[in-house]
Order: sequence, then structure tokens, then C-alpha cells
Amino acid sequence: MFFAKWSLGVIGCCLILAPSLGMAQGIIFPWSGPVSRSMGGATTATAIDPVSTTYWNPAAMADFQGNALGFGVDVLFPQIRTSSSAFGLSDTTDGESGAIPLPYVGWIQETANADIKFGLSVAAVGGAKANYPASASNPIFFPQSNSIFLPGGLGRVSTAAQFMQIMPSLSFALTDRWAIAVAPTVTLGQLEVEPFLLAGPDDADGSGMPRYSSGAGSRMQWGGGFQISSYFKANADLSFGATYRSRQWMETFQLFGTDELGFPRALTADFDLPEMLSVGMAYQGFQRTVLAVDARYVGNSGTAGWGGSGFNPDGSLVGLGYGDQYMVGVGVRRRMSERFSMSGGYTFTSSPLSSSEATIGVMAPLHYQHVYGLGGTLHLSANTDFNVAYTYSPTSELSGPILTPMGALPGSNVTTELSVHAASFGVSVRY
Repeated sequence: MFFAKWSLGVIGCCLILAPSLGMAQGIIFPWSGPVSRSMGGATTATAIDPVSTTYWNPAAMADFQGNALGFGVDVLFPQIRTSSSAFGLSDTTDGESGAIPLPYVGWIQETANADIKFGLSVAAVGGAKANYPASASNPIFFPQSNSIFLPGGLGRVSTAAQFMQIMPSLSFALTDRWAIAVAPTVTLGQLEVEPFLLAGPDDADGSGMPRYSSGAGSRMQWGGGFQISSYFKANADLSFGATYRSRQWMETFQLFGTDELGFPRALTADFDLPEMLSVGMAYQGFQRTVLAVDARYVGNSGTAGWGGSGFNPDGSLVGLGYGDQYMVGVGVRRRMSERFSMSGGYTFTSSPLSSSEATIGVMAPLHYQHVYGLGGTLHLSANTDFNVAYTYSPTSELSGPILTPMGALPGSNVTTELSVHAASFGVSVRY
């Protein structure tokens, strides 16, 4: 029975699943598009391009000149690996997540009323992916045990999570300095997890050692919420912005699974997207230069699926155990010539996980804290821009004991390492 409990714990704590990839900055991406990425996400108080403006603060559309359409793709290249040790065995396994594309569109359109503008953001706002092989030497990736006398692990891991958001918005210029915007948010999300630790294991074959099902066959689930934004221009050089994006209430995720005998098993999971508050300031007092800073709060702890920690009596996870997060982004953008602009930025993110929760970090790591960005814009004409950016998060790790439903496994350790390269390309056109 001791080995049975240990096996269950290793599988559970090992859930090196999907989020192993890109959720280090939180389930919500703090950037969208090359301009935002290259400026550390510090675009809440600026109206630089249609993508970042409609994504973070549609109220700033009031300060945007003319109509514009922007579109493109961010491509993430996560590098993840997990090491574990228990009972004298240890090894390291590299993940194979591959490239992850994140499309985006931003549109700003004037209306017949000069004080009202319409905006639309369609963007990937969060997601993750992991792909690990089973291992005969890395305890956390041992095949799931079907015997109470043999330790087991997670086995092969293949997980994907993605969230797309559609945000149509209206901005209202209340004065020549102050504007507000309101927007409903329509969210589409999909989750696939193998093995599915969000539901308890089953012992359909009567071996006395229950095993977890895979969780696949999920359709896109619907969700929604709202967003309220404000933009204030103190003078020609100084502006302020603030945006509150509500919790996104999602449908219950439903997946097709099988029990140990291969018969159908219905699997469900509740995951909403957390509420966020962003405030920012931008200064344009230097010639051809914009300096910006943003601060953000992400309310993970009170959100279904993300808050709560530990295991239920049936061996399923209570939640991912995330605490609330705080982020700071700083950025600078300078017009170098009539044909070229450059941007640079930095983002700091607090970690919602501690070393005592390293096991959960394997499942959905959020432990990196530093992201550096650099980008440029080629002004092809007076109305057409080609934007590129590169961001990099250096290797960070989270390490601690393997957690089981009975507590920490004595003498064990699990360590996750994560670094992310990202390239972003896009075009914006004014008309």
C-alpha cells in the first residue's frame, strides 16, 4: 500500500502537463503583437498601434489618429525540462513542445460621431503546451503502475491549453483629455491533458492500483466577461491609462476519457480566466521618443481551477495552487528616422508558486520572472508599418519535494526548468 500511495503521488505531482510551456508569465499573456512585446507590455497608457491599443486599453483609441488595422502572429519557442529523484533513482527529461503560433488582429474605426470610436481585438490571450515521453529512468515519467508492489509515475505526457478572446469595444471621449471604453469579452478555450489528473484515477480492472485516464476529445468551450478602460491625457507629453478585465466565466470543460478497460469515461474540469487590473503611464516629452511603464495585478487565487492546492480524497487535484501575481513592464520606443523605429522593454513577473509547491510547478510552471524584449518597425509608407520583435526569458527553475496525497515524499526532489524565445511579426495599415 505504501508503493500504491507513492505511485499515486508521483503521478499526481508529476502532472507535467501542458502549462509547462508558456504559462510562466501567467495564463494571460501580458503582450500581444510585436510593438507590445518589444516594450515589455507597457502599452496601457499609449496609442501606438491598433493591436496593443485594442488589446490593453481601448479607451486610448480616442488619442489614435485615423483608422487602422493590424494583424500578425507571435511564435513561442519554449524550452522545458524536468528532473526528478526518488528512492535512489534520478534522471532528466527534455520536453518537445515545438513552435507555438499565437495569432492576433487589432482594428480601430472612427464613427459618424467624432467622440466615439469602435475597436476590435481578436487574439490568443493564454495557453500552454507540453510533450514528454515516458521514461524508464526518470521517476516522474515512469509508466503508471498497475501493481501495488511497483512504483509508478506519470508516463507519457501530452497536454495543450489555448484561450482565444474576441473583444469588440467602444471608446467615448468625455472631454478633450479624458476617454473611457467598454467592451464585452467573448472567450474560446480548449484543454487536453494526458494523463488527466483533474479527475480521480479508476480501478476498473480490479488490480488494486488505480490509474488516471487520458483527457482528449475536447471541443472549444465558450466563456465571457467584460472590460472597462480609462485614458487620461494630462498634457501633450504625459498620459495615464487603466483597464479592468473581469474574470472570464467559462463553460465546464468536457473531455472524452476511458477507464482502465477502455470503456468510455466522462471527464470534466472547471477553469476560468482570472481578473486583471492594469495601470500605466507614458511620457513623450523627449523628441520622437515614448517612455512607458505598466503595473498589473492578476487574481489567480480566487479563480476556478487556478486557486486551491493539494489533492481531493479521490486522488484528483483540488487546483493548481496559484497565488495572485504582480507584474511590472517598462518600455521605450524611438523614431530613429522617417523609415525606422526601435523599441526595447523589460517585464518582471512575481511567481505565484513557492518551492514547497514545485510539484505543481511541474504541472503548470509560472516561476520565471524576467523577460527582455527588442523590436523594430519599418515604415514602408506614410500609412503602412511592418513590425518585428524578439523576446527572451532566461532559464529559471523551481525545485522542491515531490508531493503526494499523503504529503511530501521523503528524500525526493522534482525540478522544472523553463526558458522561452519568442518572435513576433505583423503589419499595420492606417486608412
